[in-house]
Amino acid sequence: MAKGLIGGVFQVALFAALLLVPAGTWQWPRAIQFLVVYFIVLSVSIVALGVVAPASLETRLQAPTAESQPAADRVATALIILAIAAWFVFIPLDVFRFRLLPPPSIGLSVLGAIVGLVGYGITFVVLLQNAFAAPIVKDQSDRGQELIDTGLYGHIRHPFYLGMLLMFAGIALWLESYAGVLALIVVFGALVVRIRVEERTLRETLPGYAAYTQRVQYRGDAHGRARLMALSCTLPRSDGEPARARMRVRRSPQTTALAVEPRGVHRVRRRSGPMLAARLAVVALVLSGAALLDPEGGAGQVAPRVERLPANPIIRPEMLPGSDGENINGPSLIRVPSWVDGALGQYYLYFAHHAGTYIRLAYADDLAGPWEIYRPGTLRLEDTVCNDVSEPSW
Repeated sequence: MAKGLIGGVFQVALFAALLLVPAGTWQWPRAIQFLVVYFIVLSVSIVALGVVAPASLETRLQAPTAESQPAADRVATALIILAIAAWFVFIPLDVFRFRLLPPPSIGLSVLGAIVGLVGYGITFVVLLQNAFAAPIVKDQSDRGQELIDTGLYGHIRHPFYLGMLLMFAGIALWLESYAGVLALIVVFGALVVRIRVEERTLRETLPGYAAYTQRVQYRGDAHGRARLMALSCTLPRSDGEPARARMRVRRSPQTTALAVEPRGVHRVRRRSGPMLAARLAVVALVLSGAALLDPEGGAGQVAPRVERLPANPIIRPEMLPGSDGENINGPSLIRVPSWVDGALGQYYLYFAHHAGTYIRLAYADDLAGPWEIYRPGTLRLEDTVCNDVSEPSW
């Protein structure tokens, strides 16, 4: 258990580095909150596994390489590690630099946090149900590996990977990056490579796995009874006119796939597991893009969100020369346009003094700071038409 907790600390530290170093700041509340919650949940789950399912914990703590590991899985494992690391680095770059899409609303971010916890919960349940869920693909015959076809495995062959994708999608939404959700296609692609290697290895080394793949598809109920349903649909005739046709849908007792047999037309082949997974991924991407539409149908319009910066105030009296800091008011913040040459920073903050003689300027590369004062100032009173205005007489 101690080894697991040490590994958990290392994992959280790695996630922190992948998120905060590219962000260029520690002042990222969403990321800090995620890291704290993830550390707590991970630590609790490690302790729980150590008590309830120590064999599963021991399996997960195995080295990422083994003599019985196929060469193809060494490549797949490297791809998964690189894809996940690149995905984590991409999120802060998108949030602080690229801003490819508008940030999600607070409601969607909270929903993302819930989805992420559900995804993590799925991975935890998988480890409770399968003591052979190793981090790599290898022959585990020496450990007496048995076929697991109950619980989550009775509905989907790779529930752990499903949980991972849900967890990552939730993390991206919580960290306010729609682009991070879309970028999961890279992680999904790496997992597809791993799944193909894993399926081939298990067919060769695990008795009964080939039959199991026929009973349980990537998606579907493994124990559905055979059903016959008559469907009526409209099909185009050769002359272009619609024609009524009868279709029979058959569920075979040996497989959960539906075989569609329209009368008078060619038989439609059943959809394979990988194709279903790919189509589900496309649907997920489309739904993520549709989430950018507001309830009234305006593309890219999101409700304004106000968030107090953790380091306040960002401008303090001692930052200005002499007595210029005695009065600070009238702030106006802009993001410096890309066409400005020699910009001092990515953000300019203009402010003034009620009795001052010039407009002050502070600049920073991040909204949270650190902010620097441009001591010469910008527009001076003597350079304006207001320099000869007398005091009001009332």
